[in-house]
Amino acid sequence: METGTEPPQPRLARHLAMAEVYADQTLSQRFASDLNHLLAETKQTPRTPTSTWDEWRAAVARTIGPPLTDMVLPSEPASAPVIPPNQRHLWRNRLRAMHAAVTSEPQPWPELRMTVARLYLDLLAAGVWESGEQWRPELRDVVSTLPLRDGESAPGQLESYLSSLIAVCLALLTQEADLFGSAPNDAIAKSAWDKAAEVAAFADAEQAERYLYHPDQPYARVATRTDVDWVIELAVDSADDPHAELRAAFESAGLDVELIDGVWVSKGTFKNPRRAAARIATLVGGAVRDHGVQRQAGQRDHSQRPRGWWVADSTAPRWRYYKLTTMATPESLLGDAEGLPPTRENDPFRPVPDRVAALFEAADVNSQHILMLFDSFRPRLR
Repeated sequence: METGTEPPQPRLARHLAMAEVYADQTLSQRFASDLNHLLAETKQTPRTPTSTWDEWRAAVARTIGPPLTDMVLPSEPASAPVIPPNQRHLWRNRLRAMHAAVTSEPQPWPELRMTVARLYLDLLAAGVWESGEQWRPELRDVVSTLPLRDGESAPGQLESYLSSLIAVCLALLTQEADLFGSAPNDAIAKSAWDKAAEVAAFADAEQAERYLYHPDQPYARVATRTDVDWVIELAVDSADDPHAELRAAFESAGLDVELIDGVWVSKGTFKNPRRAAARIATLVGGAVRDHGVQRQAGQRDHSQRPRGWWVADSTAPRWRYYKLTTMATPESLLGDAEGLPPTRENDPFRPVPDRVAALFEAADVNSQHILMLFDSFRPRLR
């Protein structure tokens, strides 16, 4: 409830139905101008506290209008808007301006951040970006603002909408992306995941369906229920198991890997065990052991540091040290190699050299266990 002692609450100048906004270029421009003005106002104005969900929702309706309130807090799925091809670039520019407003400090109110996120979903379903990928970093930035910040209060019922909206955004960003990959789309998805997945764990899949669309427009980018279920399941697992995301990455890569005594271990038959170990080490970014069985048993010990990598191979039992450049990974170093690349830095396998022992100690790994395992997989002379 507003009183004379409370600061005036900002409001959207015109409450336009979104179907009308999308259908009329003049109304589209007015809507974008009004919303940008409101975003700027809410950055500078404290939100009047409310005590119940009904009061909070009514305040939201007064601020952004009933049409946007129904879009941000939906009761059913919506249809994707139809945007004429000659207006797609205009909407991309409008959303870029809104993106700048919600991601800069101070941030606007939660319902305004949710409004911009929902507009991205709407216009991705409309195919506004066509085959371009420029939407990815923008949506990443917007979804990263959605979790409530310290000092922001809202009724508990908002959590269901907010977490579901985040889950759908993450589902879009993880399409054609790998949370543990090194491609640009992978890094974008991982960045958004790290900032928002904790909230997505509280999402309700049925609620999230209200933010989904049928891909009935050219170039439509939409999340599916399967995508959302995967996001929610992984987010829930990650809340209970800090390695859940990494386990999912192993599964996606077709690798059977388990954590034993602080070291990731893979056992199996590999056409190229060295390549599999390099892939695991790249995903883990820490210590990894791989036992590959070909015509003979082979075992490697890999410990990765920010700038270097130690390798021991049963076919040539010495510790070899490789310096990694900024962009290099164990996989790029060994992924395509049939043998170990040459290096001038190497030490006898036994006794364990001091610099390797120090690395084991820092990783809290028992070096004797590794040596015993190594010996068990070395080829034996007949």
